[in-house]
Amino acid sequence: MKERWFDRWALAAFLLPMALYLTTLAPSVTTQDSGEFMTAIAYLGSAHSPGYPLFILFAKPFTWLPFGSFALRVNLATAVSAALLPVVVLWLLRALQRRWNLLFHLPSDHWAISLTGLSAGLLLATSPRLWMQTNHAKPYPLVALLVGLVLLCLVQWHQERAKGNDRPAWWLVAAFVTGLGTGAHQLIVLFIPGMILFVMVSDLKRCLRVRDWLLSGAALCFGMLVQAYLPVRAMAGTRQNWGDPGSWHGFLWHVLRKGYPETPHERSMSLFLEQLAAFSPLEQFGWVGLVLLLIGSLVLLRQARPVFIFVFAGAIMYLVVILGYFNPDSQGIQYAKAFFTPLYFLCAVVIAVGLLRLVEELAGHFERLATQAAHLAGWCSAAVFVALPAWSGYEVSNQSRNYLAHDYAVNSLMALPQRAVLVTWGDSGAFPLWYLQGVERLREDVDIVHIPHLGFAWYQRDIPRLSAAFDAMEIGQGEAHQLQTFMQHIAADRSVFVDYSTMLSIGFDQAVPFGILYYVQGPRLASDPVWVWQRYTLARMRKDGFALEQDDRSAIAIHRHMLRQAIVQVERDRGERAALPLMQRLLDSTEF
Repeated sequence: MKERWFDRWALAAFLLPMALYLTTLAPSVTTQDSGEFMTAIAYLGSAHSPGYPLFILFAKPFTWLPFGSFALRVNLATAVSAALLPVVVLWLLRALQRRWNLLFHLPSDHWAISLTGLSAGLLLATSPRLWMQTNHAKPYPLVALLVGLVLLCLVQWHQERAKGNDRPAWWLVAAFVTGLGTGAHQLIVLFIPGMILFVMVSDLKRCLRVRDWLLSGAALCFGMLVQAYLPVRAMAGTRQNWGDPGSWHGFLWHVLRKGYPETPHERSMSLFLEQLAAFSPLEQFGWVGLVLLLIGSLVLLRQARPVFIFVFAGAIMYLVVILGYFNPDSQGIQYAKAFFTPLYFLCAVVIAVGLLRLVEELAGHFERLATQAAHLAGWCSAAVFVALPAWSGYEVSNQSRNYLAHDYAVNSLMALPQRAVLVTWGDSGAFPLWYLQGVERLREDVDIVHIPHLGFAWYQRDIPRLSAAFDAMEIGQGEAHQLQTFMQHIAADRSVFVDYSTMLSIGFDQAVPFGILYYVQGPRLASDPVWVWQRYTLARMRKDGFALEQDDRSAIAIHRHMLRQAIVQVERDRGERAALPLMQRLLDSTEF
């Protein structure tokens, strides 16, 4: 059976999920790491540890497209990387069939194989975890894509070996792609044991060749040269130079995540079970998908053992490292769930194998109508495994009207006086501000200070107007003491405001509510609460057809709380009639 690698089926496997993702794409910056990634991409800087150089370089060309906002184009890059995953599922199923002949009754039915691979790929595309990552800037679909290419190279090498051809170039490419993948996330190295076992099970003698080990190591290191982007851009003095990896010490501090020291916490069985539940194929693919996953695993174990070992070893390594080494607490588990995206991709490949076996069994019972039965089974699988998840998950994954983070950041900046200093605490509070100021050039006269980075020289260099205040701080001071010294130094000529999270975490005795912020010190303000709130965008702060993240709910809660506080203040100082405009704004935003 002669196949083309990119045919109408592969095109459909890409275009169908891509069309779906375009309808759910976030139009602007979102919460968590989105704004930070976008700012790093805009300046070709460095994101938080471990830097993500490959993801930054992958997304950068999308920002040159002549349509949409900068944020939309970066979000589009993530959607494209995710939409390519069903194509790789299809390619892998074809490669497995060519090498291990998974079909007996339908050895040459290209239609059945392609439709089965397409169905499993679209099932992956509409799975909750992947779909939620497609609508904003996330590197994990790119990691999954690279893992799929690694496995595809290994299967191709195995096929050439079965034909009697010694083609080590395939697993050398696999090693190179693995090294390259460290620029998307270092977790890809957890598949290296599975790669070694794949080769050992296939050809044990090759594992005894020192030359092959040296070549594999060289290919891996060559791919890891993508990490050189970090010191090169740091030495160029780019903005958003997270971790300052220009020196060897700074580079290691950055890529080894030294900036995120873990607070020790006790291990318990309940926490372990909660961590283990973070990886849930049942939640992603449903009960039928879980049954097909088990069937596909048995098929691979019997007919394509190297592939089974690769998948199984990768899953074990992930669980051991994430649950055993990282040991996230209850709050950190929600962030660890994104790490499992490559494993869900591999689950989709195994489900494709199980679905193909189901098609095979149906065709075996209808030998005269084998082809028609295969077609019918394929279309039924497409309807059951794609249409239903897509229908139920659309509202949850739809972010096409999500301006919450964008408007929260705009509202934080718009009413501030000239040359104000805004002190923030928390990624979802600071990162959208970074994006709006650094990329969309909004209120560049304001200096944004993020407390967790207050003592880092690489961060201070991005705010040169505050260099004297930074110099006044003493090394080794705690965050609260550093902030106190910093604010004392700028009190004379700069108005200082803090956001809600900072106020909640530290507290200021003389703080005065100012819209959704608090005025702390500096030149005296004659602020009018009604005037401040009139400058705010509230219409797009409602829940309007999309699911809310926890930080989205917090942004809405802050607006609601501070608006009510302003109403009480105006009623007390000027009477109920003066507070009517604010009351109307509260009534107009009852969907908060």
